[in-house]
Formats: sequence, C-alpha cells, structure tokens
Amino acid sequence: MKPPYNIRLLFQPAEETVGGAKPMIEAGALESVDLVFGLHMDENIETGMIGIRYGSMNASSDTLRIKIYGESCHGAYPSKGVDAIVIAAHTIIGLQSIVSRNLDARESGVITIGKINAGTAGNIVSDYVELVGTLRTLNPDVRKRMLKRIDEMVTTLPIAYGGKGEFIREEGYTALVNHERPVTIVKENAIELFGPDKVYEKDMANMGVEDFAYFIEEVPGAFFTLGCKNKLNNNCFPAHNGNFDIDEDSLVYGVMMQIMNIYNGKKYL
Repeated sequence: MKPPYNIRLLFQPAEETVGGAKPMIEAGALESVDLVFGLHMDENIETGMIGIRYGSMNASSDTLRIKIYGESCHGAYPSKGVDAIVIAAHTIIGLQSIVSRNLDARESGVITIGKINAGTAGNIVSDYVELVGTLRTLNPDVRKRMLKRIDEMVTTLPIAYGGKGEFIREEGYTALVNHERPVTIVKENAIELFGPDKVYEKDMANMGVEDFAYFIEEVPGAFFTLGCKNKLNNNCFPAHNGNFDIDEDSLVYGVMMQIMNIYNGKKYL
C-alpha cells in the first residue's frame, strides 16, 4: 500500500559555525516538504515534559564591530590628542540608550558589548579602540530600526569628541517565529501522549538564536523543546556547561512526539 506522504529526517551539521539550515536549504533539503517540526533538548524542564511557544521563540542575532579612531599623545598631556578610549566609553553608554529610549518598552532588544581592544601603555592616550558585541531582537522591524540607530550612534557621537567612528555589521541568524497551527498540533500530541500537565507553554521567548528559523521561513512548521532534566540522575546542569548531560530517557519521548507530529501533521495539509 502506498503511504499517504513521505517523511524526511533533517540533521543539521555544524549548525553554529559553517553549516546548519541555510546550506541544507540551498542543497534542496526542503524540496517538496509541506511541513517541518524541530525539537531541542531543554535542561530547564523535567524529562517527560514538552515545551512550546506560539509566535516568536528565538531571537535574531547580529555581530557588531565598532572602530573608534582618535589621536595618540602622552597621557600627561591629553589635550594634545583625542582619546579613543573616552570616546568608546561614551559610545557604549550611548548604545544602551537605544534600548532604553528608542525601543518601545513592549518590544524586545538586547545590545551587549562583550569585547574591547585598546591601548598600548598606561601613560599613552590611545588612538584606536575596537569594540565587538551582539544585537538580539525578536522582530525584523525592531532589528532594522536598532541597526539604523547603532550606525547613527557610532558614526556621529565620536565627532563630538574630535574622533571618528565606523560600524560594521555581520549578519547572524534570523528570528525563529513558529506557525500557529503546527504549534497546536505539537501541543495536542503532547497532551494525548503524556497528559495536559506535561505541556509547558513558555511565557517568554529565548534571546538565544536557533537556525531552525530558516526552515520555517521557507515552509510552515513548529519548533518545540524536549525536557531532559532529572535531578535523581544528576542531569540538572545548564547547557554550555562542562557538566551538562541529558537524561537519555528523554530521547524516547522525543521520538514519540515526532512520530505523532508526522501522523497528525496531515491535519494541517
């Protein structure tokens, strides 16, 4: 008997470096695919629980590279130069005002400067500073507006102090926005398999990124999380921690969910 539909399993190689969804899509991974479901281990909820969220689930990301140019001089005579470090300090504070004063309080956005390279000696006014940071947003329009304000801040504020600024954006991941009906299918399947008390509906999106977002930009789908926390087995450490490990019993729940998602996904089509 001919099956009513085909199943394609997607495994993302090197998703956080040079691989992941984008090259897979370019290679034809989504050709003739009508619906896609993805899952991710979730160390915050117990094994046997399923985490879901309607709408925005993960943020977009952009790497921010900022170059501040001044003029070097002896530290005893700062008026003879232009202190790039002072300019950089004001620029960092100015960037935070974008979140507090240009972003609606009901919207989400994060600007973090996590790296500063500057100076050669304690008694020399630095003529150059490089800042590296990240921008995280949940909405494409917010992302566009914040990038515009970052560029304006970096290129105009240093002029007031006698220096110059340059902004280089390195585009990262797109935001992951779940489709409503596929999320409902995941929810109904979890309730049927494990009971209503085993569904955890997330109140807030994750400001981390997830490249599954590119799959559901192309075809309808939903991304959900699979509880893998078990204190009895010492599986209770956060992800990206040297002691992180999953409760392997959770894998059975994940397989069951994906089988049901395939079976009941035809309701969507």
